[in-house]
Amino acid sequence: MSFIPHVVRPRADVEIAIDTETAQAALELELTILRVRQPHDGAAMSLLGTPWPAWFVPQLAALQASSFSTKYLWFLSQLDALPSASIAKLSVHRGKLLDGSMRLLEQLPLQQLCAQTRIELIGEIGVDAGGLQREWYTMLTQAILDESAGLFVATDNYKYTIAPHSSVRPARYRCVGRLLGRALLDGQVLPFHLCTPMYKLLLGLPLSLLDVQFMDQQLYKSLLYVQTTPDVAALCLDFTVAMDAQHVVPLVPGGETMAVTVDNQALYVQVMTEYILFGRIQRQVEHFLAGFFEVLPPEWLAPFDYKELELLLCGIADISVDDWKQYTSVSAVFTTTDAIVLSWFWDAVANMTNTERAKLLQFATGSTHVPVQGFKGLTSTDGRLCPFSIKAIEYEPGMLPRSHACFNRIDLPVYPSRDELNAALQLLLQMDMTEFALV
Repeated sequence: MSFIPHVVRPRADVEIAIDTETAQAALELELTILRVRQPHDGAAMSLLGTPWPAWFVPQLAALQASSFSTKYLWFLSQLDALPSASIAKLSVHRGKLLDGSMRLLEQLPLQQLCAQTRIELIGEIGVDAGGLQREWYTMLTQAILDESAGLFVATDNYKYTIAPHSSVRPARYRCVGRLLGRALLDGQVLPFHLCTPMYKLLLGLPLSLLDVQFMDQQLYKSLLYVQTTPDVAALCLDFTVAMDAQHVVPLVPGGETMAVTVDNQALYVQVMTEYILFGRIQRQVEHFLAGFFEVLPPEWLAPFDYKELELLLCGIADISVDDWKQYTSVSAVFTTTDAIVLSWFWDAVANMTNTERAKLLQFATGSTHVPVQGFKGLTSTDGRLCPFSIKAIEYEPGMLPRSHACFNRIDLPVYPSRDELNAALQLLLQMDMTEFALV
């Protein structure tokens, strides 16, 4: 049994009503009980429960049957069709990156929601020609996903979901939604790997018991056992779930006195699944989706499946040295003699772990992830293709490579030996990103 949460807009007075005949959840939003959406509804309905425009339905069906490349080109065409936007300049202190950025995103005027982002790090040298923007997106994502922020928690497979029962103001999730939407507008890919149910919520796709495994493997196995055991009464369960030692939530009205039996065990698994995947994070999800769709219309995501949406948002996490090397432009300053240094550089990159390559990529471009199209898709801040490049510079003792993230370029000193180049790169990788001067 699957279900599709029907989200309209953030409300504080949202309730869940259970239809015990179908074991489906309906959400009472804005004092109106909405019919439960069935999986087939998605063909003509948006995530927000409104019909797609008639002209879009056949186009959507054709797009959904297309390759990812075709869908991605269509998505880019929607971005290109946007009117020229103004610039939204966001000035933040690096030491207060999370709070400062969340405040700015929350206060952003509606007319600037789709404006291009320009970043100023207060008190630091550097004009944002693209590198600071990429650095800001990457570092803010890392701050948002940090456990101390209280916004998201890591799942068993190291992806993220909204923290259940988070004490953080729900409005912060609206800011996170705006951030992800703006990243797509700005052509940025983020290390923001959400778990599968979160992507399905963004797309309005059906959720089921199978999706619980992406949040908590042990809980999934437990529910699977409850669903199939013939002696479920021996488990002494009722229709409640404990939030903590002091708080118990009824899954249905009167759930505290409703024992789980062989006659209702399927219903128990269904309502527990709905609670785990949506009910316990409902308000946060509503704000998150509201923020996202304030920036991008839902039909722009409709052609993609959940795996493609992750690729669209996060780019390619595994960094291919061959692809990187193939789409690198080398400065003519490299002489035939100096070419050996370039060979040493690529040997060093090939011997790095993927984490180390990601940090080197962040140093060079401001982002830890590769664009959807691979390295051939690297762009400058104005959206134009801007390949990664390496420029040879004269070596001085103790010199480290320099980056120009706005141009996706590394200035590589012509080191006299392989060992000195390797030592310089290792020192670079040990540095904190705050020690990089990105322009």
